Amino acid sequence: MRKIFYIILLISICLLSGCGEKKSMIGLVTEVQPSDIPDCVNFVIRTDTGKQFGILMSSTTYLTSYFNEVDRDQLLDGTKKDVVISIMPSGRGKSMTTADGKKLKTYIAASIHITSYLTDETLQLSDGTDIQIWKELWSYTYRFKDRTELLEVSGSTVPDGVVMNNGDNLYELPKSAQKNILAFYEKQGLLYDVTKTLEQAYHSYQLLKEKRQPFNAYYLSQSIYPTASSEKVMYFLTSVSFPLGGGDMDEREFSVAFDKETGKPIKPLELFHCSKEKAIDTILDLAKLQDLTLIKEMREAFSLKHIIFYEDNMQIVFPKGSLPSEKNELVVSLDYTDSLCAILQPWAIPIQVPNKNIE
Repeated sequence: MRKIFYIILLISICLLSGCGEKKSMIGLVTEVQPSDIPDCVNFVIRTDTGKQFGILMSSTTYLTSYFNEVDRDQLLDGTKKDVVISIMPSGRGKSMTTADGKKLKTYIAASIHITSYLTDETLQLSDGTDIQIWKELWSYTYRFKDRTELLEVSGSTVPDGVVMNNGDNLYELPKSAQKNILAFYEKQGLLYDVTKTLEQAYHSYQLLKEKRQPFNAYYLSQSIYPTASSEKVMYFLTSVSFPLGGGDMDEREFSVAFDKETGKPIKPLELFHCSKEKAIDTILDLAKLQDLTLIKEMREAFSLKHIIFYEDNMQIVFPKGSLPSEKNELVVSLDYTDSLCAILQPWAIPIQVPNKNIE
């Protein structure tokens, strides 16, 4: 949901600033200067490649900030240091001179958008290396002082307010139920360790630097969102992505069912009106697997907490490493057939809404 909103946001910015006419520029503000042109301000920016440019902002320049911590006035008077801005130029302006006397190619800004800033928080690695923490639009990035990025973290302990096909969403539930669900996820917290992952990223960075090979920043994320709802239950999924190094990622998913009236979690086995053994046997039979070794491994590794209820199917996730014969994560997907519904409580079966786009 956030990614979709971000795309819409970027499209809106482009429409406001005339994307397509000129190429946008992104850089760290290193100087703010008064301009000899009335009602104008000069910026010096430095891009990630080290190039410097002058930016002229006039009274007609469209300026936005999506952060409460950085507003227009703080940017203009220079009181907020270490701010990254995105500029859509409308044309060339008169050359600017930096504080150290360097002449710069200058552009007139049609729009300026504040995209990130340096927070007051710092973190120190085990060898004493200082790491800066930058606030981005939807995440935090952990960087060296030269802005080299080691790690990006996008984590949430609050469920998204996604509206499902049947119209249900968290914030339409009774207030007491909302409160209990939010309290559950606040207590669950973040399921990853930033410091540990940052040390791993730093170790990888050092090894690759010695080999003169490029380093790609590590990425951590956690999201929580509803996946389905029934007459009595709303299902939520916590999805956590961990870096494995070398650009590989591992994803872990955990599903929880909540009573829609009370917001209290329901134990996975209570969703079935049969024993755990009967549920596992039925699900594996419905999967129609042929590999007897794999079936045995799946039966031993089977966990009800890894059953994910979606609106149109049920998925059983076997995380990476849980099945000896499988290198990667394995997912079994089952439709809500009569055979599957026969082992579920009637009130636990998700409400299925036909896709109106399918004739």
